[in-house]
Amino acid sequence: MTCLVKRTAWEQADFRNDTYVPLCYDAEGSKTFLKVVMDAATLRIQGMSPVALKAEIETRYRTYRVPEKAGLSYMVAPIVRTWMLPDWNVHTTPMPHLMFYAPNITKEDISAPIAVFFAFRSA
Repeated sequence: MTCLVKRTAWEQADFRNDTYVPLCYDAEGSKTFLKVVMDAATLRIQGMSPVALKAEIETRYRTYRVPEKAGLSYMVAPIVRTWMLPDWNVHTTPMPHLMFYAPNITKEDISAPIAVFFAFRSA
């Protein structure tokens, strides 16, 4: 298990100093999803601009390893401050939760009535 506070929301192409997302990855997430978080933090520290960093991480997604099995991301801190729905603005909220990931599933596999975000799909 790996725990950290994510400070770079690379998906937004905007560096803010007021966001924080405490999270933990299980063993599989530590081997896969953590690489994305650490790459984004490293590129930000090296001085890459927000727009360039977003483009670079999107390019690297083709090379990141897909999780081999389903797992959990533990986000059980009592508070989080980050971009979120319904308006994609930054909010502070009490929102402890678990996020499940399962590689190569479709919305039909889980009977999801709406499209869900799939970060990793194997070829």
